[in-house]
Amino acid sequence: NWMSRGGVVDAEGNFKLGGLLPGRYRLIAELFRSEKPQMASLVVEVGNENVRGVLLSLGDGGELSGRLVVEGGNTKLLPPTMRVMLESEGGRMMMSRMQGGEVLEDQTFTLRSVSEGAYRFRIYPPPPNLYLKSARVQGKDALDQPLEIRNGEKLTGAELVWSPDGGEVTGVVKQEGSDEVAKGATIITFSTEASRQIPRSRWTRTTQSDQQGTFRLGAVIPGEYLIYAVQNYEFGAESSPEYLQDLAKH
Repeated sequence: NWMSRGGVVDAEGNFKLGGLLPGRYRLIAELFRSEKPQMASLVVEVGNENVRGVLLSLGDGGELSGRLVVEGGNTKLLPPTMRVMLESEGGRMMMSRMQGGEVLEDQTFTLRSVSEGAYRFRIYPPPPNLYLKSARVQGKDALDQPLEIRNGEKLTGAELVWSPDGGEVTGVVKQEGSDEVAKGATIITFSTEASRQIPRSRWTRTTQSDQQGTFRLGAVIPGEYLIYAVQNYEFGAESSPEYLQDLAKH
């Protein structure tokens, strides 16, 4: 869960944010007085006392470059056009000021003017028969750990490795106590490991049953899963660990 507060900076560069509950927050400052906006970001811990003297240093953002790799070398499994994107800790896509991200014919990509912050990789459209097996930036894991980017930083050599060895889950959804198929039911599959039942987890997938009640999930990461079919589904509910834990009780 995350909460957001905004504030105006005065002529001396001072700001004040009130009404914050104790917790960990990321402060973001943005300046739009030129064609190239500047930004700054900093994580602060808020307790029961006021936090004073926070310094945010504006800059032009960072840069990230790398390439996509397919295990086995068959790059034809990748869609003809792809884009590498970054999702912030709060689950928001950060593309409004970011430049680049297009995957070129040699499977390389570059992202420029990346706002300071912590991110996770998102690729659109995702390859239909591949799953993202690993993501490393300068030797560090960037798949299960957020990637931190600072102003003025140029991170090179990012490697996103895709595997064709994912599993496939197919089936039919029927109404309880009858042979009538359930059209448009939402199928949710998620890992049996509680540590993977987290917001926006790569181990959690959803799809819907078609007019015949059938469904398919491809490129499933190898592992042990629970699978449920639900109706009256609220979009995004699977990002709540509490919702998944409640499902697992049934």
